[in-house]
Amino acid sequence: MVHGYTPGRFVLTKVAEFPLLGTNAEAISAAYARVYDKYLHKAGEHKGVEVLSVFSQGPGQIYTTKKAVKSIGDLSGLKFRVGGGIAADIAAPLGFIPLIKSAPETYELLSQGIADGVLFSGEGVAGYKLDKLVKHATFVPGGLYNTSFVMIMNPARYNKLPPQDKKVIDAFRGEKLASHIGRFWDEGDKLGTEVLKASGAQIVQADAAFVKALQERTRPVEQAWYKRRRRASTARRCWPSSARRSRNSRRASSRRRPGRAQMTRDSRFDALLDLVMGYMGAFAIASIMVLTTADVVMRYFFNAPVKGAFEITEIMLVALIYAGMPLASRKNMHVTTDFIDRILPARGLRLLAVAIHLLCAATFSAAAWLLWVKAGKTAAVGLTTTELRIQVAPFVYLVCAPLAVTAMVHIVKAWRAEVSSQDASAGA
Repeated sequence: MVHGYTPGRFVLTKVAEFPLLGTNAEAISAAYARVYDKYLHKAGEHKGVEVLSVFSQGPGQIYTTKKAVKSIGDLSGLKFRVGGGIAADIAAPLGFIPLIKSAPETYELLSQGIADGVLFSGEGVAGYKLDKLVKHATFVPGGLYNTSFVMIMNPARYNKLPPQDKKVIDAFRGEKLASHIGRFWDEGDKLGTEVLKASGAQIVQADAAFVKALQERTRPVEQAWYKRRRRASTARRCWPSSARRSRNSRRASSRRRPGRAQMTRDSRFDALLDLVMGYMGAFAIASIMVLTTADVVMRYFFNAPVKGAFEITEIMLVALIYAGMPLASRKNMHVTTDFIDRILPARGLRLLAVAIHLLCAATFSAAAWLLWVKAGKTAAVGLTTTELRIQVAPFVYLVCAPLAVTAMVHIVKAWRAEVSSQDASAGA
């Protein structure tokens, strides 16, 4: 199972997905399994299943269909299929657009031009026959990212196994199984690279400047993960340096130990936005579920439906929709078209992104202002709902806030796109 395919469900497992963790799946997987068995399993993120082992793919690399990626700036504006997790989290600081899709969808995304490339380990190139589509590859020493997997078993089924069968499974689970899987993954990565070379694709080795820029831009992602887990002693002990030290004990190359500097302003803004809007949306949908269940039970068993259930559901739906707007904007989940992207250079794409975000900010600001005016008029006439006589004006005022926040999100994105443009120009 891929942890990243269930966004928000697994947090601590991202410890195995950060950039530059190692050069092969066997070492990374063994270190990850060791850290999991010692620390992570105590958090209960896999409660209800029997975990046989966690493991990682080989180092994730960059594959594109048209444009070679030779610097961090070249990633800006490109759309990449990713599997979620850290690969999606690093999209904003690196400037690319993540398309969170399952691996089997990759060929279709690339062949139809929906995605400009894919972040994959080498094994995926051969396994999904991407050598027919990929024209450029950028290999980052230590990997641009990794992907966390878990092999699980139904606990009831496990407990029913004969003792001799359990003994065989238990002797092979954990680090031993992770190393075994990693070793086969490494063989698949080698095959993928050979197939890619045979297809004539251009392969670029990321230089020191690329790696340094990657470290600097993704450090806030690591710090954000750590800050969210800072109250859990488990997270303190399993900070990426633990995985790196464990990996080093297997004679893999050493990497930098992340610092404990404070998150940047941008990271704090993102974290606060996710927290406030996420809780607002969660409260709304939970309220709808509870109210609907209660209404159905009361209606069918007691012939006494909940008074005003429909009105309350309408109000909660409005809260849910508007709470999702800032999150959709922050995570680039709005519907987009790319018919202009194909003819613009990288600098043009960044300027286009700035213009689009500023236009969106102006649109949402205008909508917030118009709703604010509308709320005042609604309050003046004392408009209420039909059945429960709930004042409508407070809720109209309330939805102005998410619209204003969405405008702020687009202003921040415009600023980030311009900073990325200036960084790329300076680097050039």
